Amino acid sequence: RRKLMDNKDFLKLFCVTPEHFAQIHALRKVVEPHLDEVIEQVYVYLRDVLGPDFDMHFPDEKALTRAKSLSRRA
Repeated sequence: RRKLMDNKDFLKLFCVTPEHFAQIHALRKVVEPHLDEVIEQVYVYLRDVLGPDFDMHFPDEKALTRAKSLSRRA
């Protein structure tokens, strides 16, 4: 039976180091002030690309608001 990959194995596979995490953390300070606008534009783009299928995934404003909120926390 194959062993499932854990977090440490995954990071090793893709050569992710503590320095990478430090760089990502530093980038957060630059990106965070613009995050709400980026998320808004992502969903505008998805609406354009998916057309009527967008409503299948986000049937009402509550679902869309929840998805955007989860995107901010990701």
